[in-house]
This record gives sequence, structure tokens and C-alpha cells, in this order.
Amino acid sequence: MADDPRFFLVEEIADIYSKNLVAHLKKIIERTILEPVGLNWKSYLSNYPDKYPSWFEERKMKVWGDIEPPVTKTIIAGVDENGAHIFIINEDGEVTCQDRAGFAAIGIGVWHAESQFMFEKHSPSKPYPDTLFLTYVAKRRAEVAPGVGKDTDLCVISLRGGYVELSEELIVFNKVYENIIRKGEKESAKLKIAIMDIMEKTQEERKAKYEKIWQEKIKKWTASGKLGDSPVQMTGKVTVTYPDKTD
Repeated sequence: MADDPRFFLVEEIADIYSKNLVAHLKKIIERTILEPVGLNWKSYLSNYPDKYPSWFEERKMKVWGDIEPPVTKTIIAGVDENGAHIFIINEDGEVTCQDRAGFAAIGIGVWHAESQFMFEKHSPSKPYPDTLFLTYVAKRRAEVAPGVGKDTDLCVISLRGGYVELSEELIVFNKVYENIIRKGEKESAKLKIAIMDIMEKTQEERKAKYEKIWQEKIKKWTASGKLGDSPVQMTGKVTVTYPDKTD
């Protein structure tokens, strides 16, 4: 940056981060696995250019067990001369642009957060207030995942650079969200009662349907005196087990 004093593109920052992450991981592997056996990356690659030998995997298991090297996923987001951008860098340093999706999430609660955005059919063209509240809701939904903290920070990156913390908005969003949850719980309780009533009605209708079918079959068998090629032995009672286990 000293040699090139300018505003860097968000993509450039993501690329710089990625390269340094890969270099850092390589240093960890070199220090913990290669150096103890008298190798560095240069000597290792000259002797084993195509694959990891068995001793490498054994050393790796001895040093880290079932845990991979320290991993991290990172979101690089910002605004530059080309507009707003979101990038994700995974544990291998792979950079993915999320501009078309319009959102990104990482961490233990990633599936809960992303599903909220997808459920609401979010896109970069959605209005600012909707996007802001949706982001808050996605984070709160992700709190059901073990390990996701209850505290939330919310900020907006402005077109002029820097960012603004939205502490006042957080207070309002929390009240609105808690109200939605309470209403949702009440509606859910009503739905459960309605579902039970529907299931009972459906079971009664199914029972009546099967009883009618079997009565017609019994009449037919009685009239013919046969069930297939076998004679029918009438005992005066027939018990039928239906799919829902009612007799």
C-alpha cells in the first residue's frame, strides 16, 4: 500500500487475504510436519511431487489427530469504485464472490442464516430496510445452532467508506423480532390444535371408507361361497387392521 497509495478494490483485498492465508497454512504444515523429518516445502516437493506419502498422513495424524490445521472462513465485504461487493474465503484460501446472491454467512449457524435469506427470496435489488431487518433475523435464527452467541452487532458500510454502527436500530429490531416470535408461538399452538382435529377427522373418514370396502368384499365372498379357490368359513365376525392401526 505504501508503494501504491490508492483505494484498493474489495476483490484485491480478498485476493491479498487469500494468498496470506495459504502462505500461513503452508508455514504451519512445514513447521509441524516437514521440519521434524528434515524437510521443507522445496525439498518435499522435489521428492514427492504428486501425492502425500503415508508417513505424511501419519505425521499429520500424530500432530493434529482428527482435527485439520487451524481453519478459518472469512467474509470480505466493502464498497469500492465498482460498487458493493461480498467475498467468502474458505479454509483452503478459495475466494468466492457472493455479489449475485447478495448475502454471505459463515460459522456454525451458516445453514440457518443462509436458509432465512433464501426463504425470503433475497436479492441485491431488495430495499435497504428489508435487507437490514432480514440480516438481523438471519443472525437471530442462527442462534439455535450450538455455539452461536446471543450478542449481535449490526453495521452498515457506506458508499463514502467506513461503516456506521446501528445500535439504536438493534434495540428496535429486537423488540419487533421478539413480538414476531411471541405471535408465531401463539399461532403455532392454534395450528397444532387444528392439525389434531384434521387428523382425527381424516382417520374417521378413512375408517369408514375401509369398513365400507370390506363389507362389500364380505358380501361378495359370502354370495360366492369362496375366497379365491378356498371355501369361506363364516364365523360371524371380521377384524380389519387399517394403515393407521385402528381396528
